[in-house]
Amino acid sequence: RSEEPSVGREPRRVLILGWNHRVPALAAALGTDDHERYEISIAAKIPISDRQERLRSVAPSASIAQVEANFTDPDAMRALGPERAQSIVFMGSDWTESAEESDARTLMGSLIVDELCRERDPKPSVIMELLDPDNATLVARSRGELIISPLLLSHLMTQVALRQELQSVFDELFRVGGAEITFRPVVRYVDSTDFTFEDLERAAAAVGETALGIRSRSTGHVELNPPRQKVWSRPDGHDVVTLVTTTRG
Repeated sequence: RSEEPSVGREPRRVLILGWNHRVPALAAALGTDDHERYEISIAAKIPISDRQERLRSVAPSASIAQVEANFTDPDAMRALGPERAQSIVFMGSDWTESAEESDARTLMGSLIVDELCRERDPKPSVIMELLDPDNATLVARSRGELIISPLLLSHLMTQVALRQELQSVFDELFRVGGAEITFRPVVRYVDSTDFTFEDLERAAAAVGETALGIRSRSTGHVELNPPRQKVWSRPDGHDVVTLVTTTRG
């Protein structure tokens, strides 16, 4: 996410493909981001009139366009112009008869997006929601971020069952406008050629943040809770995984 207020900047184009009961919450979260403006397009087979009622509570700062389209049809997807979006989000469809059918639609749509965006540089960032964990092996890691929502939910419920005090932590992380985990450049925190994770922890704590790990920009590999004395080089080649609040300017 951006570090500067959104005033005067071009909005970020987000294309949401598919529909379920989580889409309004996603749109609301994007609409309340003080650091970024979004142009949101939602394309799904569900009639627009059925979706509109669920979207009435979305923050007014989000610009939302709705399209009734089957994104597994190449011609329909081409008309949506996925290559013009900065971010594409595939949502698992809860109106299908099974998780397998929903995931098949998502995977088909992602293949069409890959083809249409082949010449785009940089390519849009892609997030895919799958409903069946067994289908995760069908998605190449290089094609974007993957969320398996039933598995994520079951893990959260297990953690809360074992440690009830974690409920308040998850409530803060997942509520609209709450704290969030994000990536920020290491050069924001240190200016030396070599640095340790302890250096990052101290620098992040000085500005009210919590350093959780390191991500390599070249490989995308994330290392959480690394040894505090481990040494890295080239700060400009890494990001900090950090816990921040959305209220900071």
